[in-house]
Amino acid sequence: MREIKKQGGASSEIDRIARLAKDFRNKIEDLPLEIVSESLSNAVTPLHPTTASAYDIFTVLKDEYNIWICPNGGNLKDKVFRVGHIGALTKDDNTTLVSALNDMKKRRINLKLKIRWLNFKISKKNVKHKIYEIKDIFKDAFRKNIMII
Repeated sequence: MREIKKQGGASSEIDRIARLAKDFRNKIEDLPLEIVSESLSNAVTPLHPTTASAYDIFTVLKDEYNIWICPNGGNLKDKVFRVGHIGALTKDDNTTLVSALNDMKKRRINLKLKIRWLNFKISKKNVKHKIYEIKDIFKDAFRKNIMII
């Protein structure tokens, strides 16, 4: 509370959180994420990834990028995660998170291109070999926690 008072009081903190939430939501517009609230709060942004598991995104962000978002449980575990905007967060934190999400997206595109290339090289003689090669790509992707976004 002392820090909030020092920074201008409760109304100043509420405004700061609103700016932070708006900044984050603007930065994710080009990502395959949907905001899933009809009554959006500035405290948190609930997101539904359209091309990946929400829990997998949480796990990769935590394990590979040392970034924590809020996972859901139950029926929404793989469908929704939340990004908080209150506390000692800054626009730089938003940029760091969005950069990590973009990096995950790019890594998935590279994986798709590699698989697409293999599909063009498959003939009747080497079908079995190429299937094993594709399996190895996916095993490597899972081992490295490459996220499909």
